[in-house]
Amino acid sequence: MRPLRYLLSGLCSCCLLVACGDSSGDSGKPMEITATVDLSQHGILYALLADGDHCYIGTTEGELLIYDIGDETAPSRVGIYEHASGSALTGLCKEGDLVYATFRTGILAVIDVSNPAAPTLRGSDEPQGASGWEPVKDGDRVFWVGGGSPNGAYLQVTEVGNPDAPQHVSTFCAADQTQDSDAIAKDGDHVYMGDLRGDFYAVDVSDPAAPHLDGSLTFTYMRGVDDAEIHGSHVFFAKRLDGLFVIDVSNPAEPSQVGTFALSDGWAADSQYDGEHLYVAYGDAGLVRVDVSDPSNPVQVGAALRPDGDFQLERVSLTGDLACLLDTGLSSTHRLMVARIK
Repeated sequence: MRPLRYLLSGLCSCCLLVACGDSSGDSGKPMEITATVDLSQHGILYALLADGDHCYIGTTEGELLIYDIGDETAPSRVGIYEHASGSALTGLCKEGDLVYATFRTGILAVIDVSNPAAPTLRGSDEPQGASGWEPVKDGDRVFWVGGGSPNGAYLQVTEVGNPDAPQHVSTFCAADQTQDSDAIAKDGDHVYMGDLRGDFYAVDVSDPAAPHLDGSLTFTYMRGVDDAEIHGSHVFFAKRLDGLFVIDVSNPAEPSQVGTFALSDGWAADSQYDGEHLYVAYGDAGLVRVDVSDPSNPVQVGAALRPDGDFQLERVSLTGDLACLLDTGLSSTHRLMVARIK
């Protein structure tokens, strides 16, 4: 996800498509914000991960901020890790007591958060000529996307069975002479990637040492993909001003677009599926709950959650009945928000 593009996206939001589906369906329980924390002193907020009673945030200064959200009305910072590179911390995933963080300058760091008050670096992978944007962990490997040299959409594979000594397994360029990959989802033997040009790639990683391209889609609109979320045999791409694109990957060699969802305001920046609905951080339109039971016709459920004042919701991460949100604001305000969604 690229926060530096947010203001431009906001200025262009009038170009967005009309929403697909009726937003007047069964609303369930209304969503409400329970707390807001101003984090403007940390600069741009890039990455977000909620897990249990904690929320992890990556900043442009290379910081990992750890907040306790056990009291949803009063989040409190319990720890901070500052990476020596000072490079923007752009992506996060977590398993157990270990956080896997990607940095803009092409670093995958393994950070031990067993003591949230004193997070420590365990090990790192720094492939030459890479940039890092988003990671996903599966088994003893982390798959992470970004850019490389020459320009292109790159996938990195790192063995993390020994967190103190991560080993680089492979580098794969899904498409050269394009732009960085900024979104990733994994299911079974395939990784699904999106790049900043807006294209889609299905990569076979059954042999992690030798990934290969299985299928791809090129879209007419040259707008980047900021997030990929998978549910069953469908990948949901948050494609900024184009909204959500739904890709059927039941046959990864021949992916096909089967649905779209877009609002007349805002932009689809990030999403997460909770087993029932897809929750979408939709820029200045707020947090949107979407029924994706029919992938060909996603439908908004209830009213969007809209914070007071100027806001741009760019990240969402769910834990239990709560959503953590990152708001980059329309000025220099950057906030963590906690919302009850059920």
